[in-house]
Amino acid sequence: TAREAEFPIDFGALIQGRLVFPFVRLSEPEVSLERAADGQRNWILKASDDGTALAPEIRQLSIDRGVVRYRDAVEAVDMRANVSRQADASQRPTKIVFSGTYKKVPMTGEAQAAPVLNLRNTDEAFSMRLHLTAGQTVFEADGEFTDLAHFSKIDARLKIRGPDWARLYPVLPLALPSSPPYRFEGRLKREGNRTTYENFSGRVGGSDLSGTGTFLMRDPRPFLTADLQSKVLHLQGLGPIVGAKPQMTHAAKNPAAAGKVLPTDPFELERLNSMDADVTLKAHQLRRPTQLPLDDLQTRLKLDNGVLALNPLRFGIAGGTIDSAVTLDAHHNPIRTQASVRLKNARINQLFPTVKLMKDSDGR
Repeated sequence: TAREAEFPIDFGALIQGRLVFPFVRLSEPEVSLERAADGQRNWILKASDDGTALAPEIRQLSIDRGVVRYRDAVEAVDMRANVSRQADASQRPTKIVFSGTYKKVPMTGEAQAAPVLNLRNTDEAFSMRLHLTAGQTVFEADGEFTDLAHFSKIDARLKIRGPDWARLYPVLPLALPSSPPYRFEGRLKREGNRTTYENFSGRVGGSDLSGTGTFLMRDPRPFLTADLQSKVLHLQGLGPIVGAKPQMTHAAKNPAAAGKVLPTDPFELERLNSMDADVTLKAHQLRRPTQLPLDDLQTRLKLDNGVLALNPLRFGIAGGTIDSAVTLDAHHNPIRTQASVRLKNARINQLFPTVKLMKDSDGR
């Protein structure tokens, strides 16, 4: 229902059997949209009872003092939004306050947008600032958006922070490993099924991390590419970056206590099979216990159809290098692992800095 409504009809499209509204203006509406698990929708404006038929197309929407409730059993969405217009905000007078759940994740947020929202099938962008909290993850975006129904085009500054980037899923279709608390800021661009986070920078735990990443939705699995750099990388943060779960024990806080460079927790089969990836990482300095004389790191991570390869996995160590390659095959349970390691040109007195006998040695 609405106190006032204005909606011209595209008669050219109507002749072709499609109901298209170039724009709809509503004053004080109360709208309830629902889609059942079988696909039946309650917003079909046809004589037929076929709730799965094509819905009317609204290209632009303007709402003042309205309430919109949307329930979708197919996508597990249950959201409520209050929409109003602010007289003192000429550029973004539309205020949207919303709350609900998406795939069982609680969500709250607020957006300030241009007076007209472009819903679909238009290349005309609209300006919007968005603050969204999904679970414990916070998103802040400010920029230009096209096609509100699907966000098919985005060009915005994006800040994101949270306790663990594994919790981005399922709000975002990124099956990432667990991580320490993180925060990033960069430019988000989306065109169709390709989303790029450009020139982002921030921190993961005690490590700085920057770079550019692209996520491509494709069949049979999505594909993530990224080029990452770190000026100073904490060794205990290395595990999540290469795909292992961070340890919560004392040994994880002090890797030397466990005598391991990488965490020993098992990899998750489901995550290794959920997407493909090609990620490079270069860390110019490693922070680590004195017992582990590692200097820097270069690696390339490739994940293809459940097979994870770190090749090369190269550490600077004691004036030399450790060149290694590691492969994990998630087609087997437990995961089948292969590794090769080669040590070159390392100084013995730096390789064993805590062994008194070795301190006086200058050999390689």
